[in-house]
Amino acid sequence: MKNINFNLNKIKNYTTTKDLLSLGLYNKDIKLLCDIDKLIKIKHGLYRKIDTNLKEQNFIDISMAMPKGVICLLSALVYYKLTTFIPKKITISLPRGIRKPQEFYQKYQVFYMKDNIYKTNINVIKEGKYSFKIYDIERTICDCFKYRNKIGIDILKESFNEYLKLKNKNISKLIKIAKQLKVEKILTSWLTAKL
Repeated sequence: MKNINFNLNKIKNYTTTKDLLSLGLYNKDIKLLCDIDKLIKIKHGLYRKIDTNLKEQNFIDISMAMPKGVICLLSALVYYKLTTFIPKKITISLPRGIRKPQEFYQKYQVFYMKDNIYKTNINVIKEGKYSFKIYDIERTICDCFKYRNKIGIDILKESFNEYLKLKNKNISKLIKIAKQLKVEKILTSWLTAKL
């Protein structure tokens, strides 16, 4: 561990066990770096430097750990400022058949989706050289209707009302996505009541 300070400067913000070993560190050194809060173990074989300071750190961590993961539902509502609810878990979608990591340093909830539904209306948000995927705002509202029994009617009402206040809302796009997700009937009935 003599060269630990020298090696710390060479460690990338996100790094793998293989990268760390190639810098001359040993497994015990990597464990020590985690113990002394220089590295965070994101999942098996993936680490992040503790001083990495990104605006959407949690979402980028998820993206690094699960590249096919798409931020959805409650986490997307928070990102778009459509709810005052603070979720205890990051909510992500994955295509069916993709395994989630056995180990991850944060609590998260996965919603598995059919491939054609999973791929609908994904935005890629960049932060420097990193990025994460998130469903666009209309898709997020439609997902809330689809999963209303899981997220709760109060959150659905709040987020729907906040969406309707937006100047850049796109009702025709909202209805088009609602058709794809098979929630058009309930969504249009709510729209009729509000507009």
